[in-house]
Amino acid sequence: MNNVRKLSVFLLLSAGVSNLALAASGCSTDCHTTSSFRNDCSTDCGRSSDCDTDCDTTSDCDRNCSTSFRARPIVGNLTYRNDLTFFNRYHDARCNFFTWDSTYIFEKNRHSKCAGAGLFGINNSNTITVAENGGDINSLFLGLGSNTTAGFSSTITVRPTRRVFSWLSQMVFNLDSCCTGLWADVSFAVTSVRHRLRLTEVSTAGTAVTNDIVGGPTNVTDALTRLGVLPGSNSRCKRTGVDDAMIRLGYDWNYSGNDHVGFYGLGYIPSAKRRRNTSELFQPTVGTRGGGIGFGMTADFTAWSDECNMSDLSIMTELKYTHTLRHRDFRTFDLNNGPLSRFLLVAPQTNPLAPQPLLPLLTSCVKVQTRHTVDWWLGVHYQFCNFGAELDYNLYFRDRERVCNPNIDFGNLGIFDINACSDLTTSSTATVGGAFGSGTTDATFTPLTAADVNVRGAGACRALSSSISGAISYNNVWCDCYPWYLGIGGNVEFASRKHRRSNFENWGVFGKATISF
Repeated sequence: MNNVRKLSVFLLLSAGVSNLALAASGCSTDCHTTSSFRNDCSTDCGRSSDCDTDCDTTSDCDRNCSTSFRARPIVGNLTYRNDLTFFNRYHDARCNFFTWDSTYIFEKNRHSKCAGAGLFGINNSNTITVAENGGDINSLFLGLGSNTTAGFSSTITVRPTRRVFSWLSQMVFNLDSCCTGLWADVSFAVTSVRHRLRLTEVSTAGTAVTNDIVGGPTNVTDALTRLGVLPGSNSRCKRTGVDDAMIRLGYDWNYSGNDHVGFYGLGYIPSAKRRRNTSELFQPTVGTRGGGIGFGMTADFTAWSDECNMSDLSIMTELKYTHTLRHRDFRTFDLNNGPLSRFLLVAPQTNPLAPQPLLPLLTSCVKVQTRHTVDWWLGVHYQFCNFGAELDYNLYFRDRERVCNPNIDFGNLGIFDINACSDLTTSSTATVGGAFGSGTTDATFTPLTAADVNVRGAGACRALSSSISGAISYNNVWCDCYPWYLGIGGNVEFASRKHRRSNFENWGVFGKATISF
């Protein structure tokens, strides 16, 4: 390695450290704060692009990894909505006008290693190497370098955890007085979410981890915090709020006793706050930004009944489809130069030797649409006198998010040529993991355009998972006319390996308390 060229690059990056600090100064702001690097989501997203023409809709996450995380809303989760509740509603409380069902939920993700791989979107690994002489990210792009022969090298590992505490409330109204079989319900969930990245950083064996770039960050963790990629405080790792609200209106046809077939229409009322105006990884979210409409079908069949012993066996099912409406949200994009190319540096054509971070320019407010979601729930309930036991299965599918092209205006900025000492040009084919001295210099200065932005990586991937749950209950009647029950249960969620990165597999426990009037 040419030490003279390397020293020249160190000097250029030292001069650009103030730009890194400038980018970090706005990282703790919210969606309504503007800066020279960001678009303000409180107006019109800064763009006039139409979501019907400028969106990517054909890409698949297996070919293009996404680093955007989108949780599954509690209020629409059929496991928590229906376990024990479905049987009570159509058997014990069928003739009551009003039923109030409360579910108390604790949920935690199971595979933190796979979740960490989804945050980075490269190598299917939750570990990345930040090294000066070749790694997943060249440390010089983060303002990190060493005067040693081996150069700077560090490894970071992320094992994120997500814990959810939630209270799901369902209020069911029997409207037989208006039309036999007609019903309506309103449900919402008050949810508290806590995220922890659990990031560790270690020096690669035989290399130095100290930074010799004057004024630069002390290590990779410090560099990512300055850029707003990592949260600046623990308070930013948790969020509490209402996890949307759902309203349904349906009709049930009872063909034999309590056995029925029913249909309903539904509407989602969004309640989520906008994401913070930063490129922060693994932001905790509660609810969704876009409302939704949909429909569903329910059915209940008594497979076996013994009136003498007061026991029966029921098979229950529900199928629900939801179409999520378009909304505005902040997303961070990469360039077509490869995964994590957001960490490349740029420089203006008027001064190609004055590098500044690209990342703030790629954080933009855009139109997003989750599109299609399908839930199928199947339950088997055994009732003996006042005691019940239930085994359930839930299949969940969420389509890939549709994200509009942000049409970012880069002005006269081009990708900074990190191998140059005095050339007034760019390196438009640079990759974030290229070793020092391995890049290709453009013949002339090549500015960035909106076509260089990779839209695919900004949307949450498809999610497909299966949940198995079990629950037990005790039910009785208060004052001979008000049925009630108490229940406890647990569930485990499974997904294929390629979907674990986009939809956290969870395990959970829940308690239920219901009374009807």
